[in-house]
Amino acid sequence: RWQIRSVGKVVRRGYELLLNDEVVGTVETASAGRVWLLPALDAERQEELAVLAGALLYSTAALELQDP
Repeated sequence: RWQIRSVGKVVRRGYELLLNDEVVGTVETASAGRVWLLPALDAERQEELAVLAGALLYSTAALELQDP
């Protein structure tokens, strides 16, 4: 089961992506954004994680456009 945990107490800096309570990826939303994946993940899980990461980056960018 996938879980998403926000990182940063005052300013949201990104997210940790967890699978079965283990961090398997992170998404940095500050600046241009970066994504890290656990190399040991199988191809199917990497694809799922890439979709989640892309959605988080997209939604963060959309929120920044709305905030003057």
